[in-house]
Amino acid sequence: MYYEDGGSKLKEYELGSYGVFGLNVGYNWKDTVSLRAGVNNLFDKTILRTAGTARTYNERRRSFFFNARYSF
Repeated sequence: MYYEDGGSKLKEYELGSYGVFGLNVGYNWKDTVSLRAGVNNLFDKTILRTAGTARTYNERRRSFFFNARYSF
């Protein structure tokens, strides 16, 4: 499908389906301490989207996290 806007042509692209996976683990100790760690975008998946001359990556790269909580 093409659109015309002021003499410039923009092409509409359709992106196929894809999945991004994450993994996290946690541990609770005596209802007062909890620990959690994980990774987002486990397989470091990046999808390049193109439209005309624009090229973008909308997925964040692989990232790691750690969380500690203490309740009293």
